[in-house]
Amino acid sequence: MENGIYHLRLYSGDGEESGVVVITGGSVNGGSGTYLYQGRLSLEWTTLSGSIVIRKWNLEAPALLGPFKEVTLAVEGQVGPGERSFSFIGRFAGHHVIRIEAKGFYLAPLAGP
Repeated sequence: MENGIYHLRLYSGDGEESGVVVITGGSVNGGSGTYLYQGRLSLEWTTLSGSIVIRKWNLEAPALLGPFKEVTLAVEGQVGPGERSFSFIGRFAGHHVIRIEAKGFYLAPLAGP
């Protein structure tokens, strides 16, 4: 997956959320008006896997995660052609109800030193 800044869109049974993440060397860091996103992704051919922590920082906003303020998702998905887009499904370990679908699209390269 190409290092850079990505638009991230998350979908769950409780709603939809959009934000921005920076992906570099497999690390994911970003956020939205409601949540912070941090984790690690790895790529084998076109298969994406990893773990993402979603943490609610804006307690006034509608919930994407139901009653949970923080979840760690095990994610599995695919990288699109040219490694500039991705999609994944994330599941909250031990809780069958939490299922997040995500799509990411490359926006820009990272700034140099």
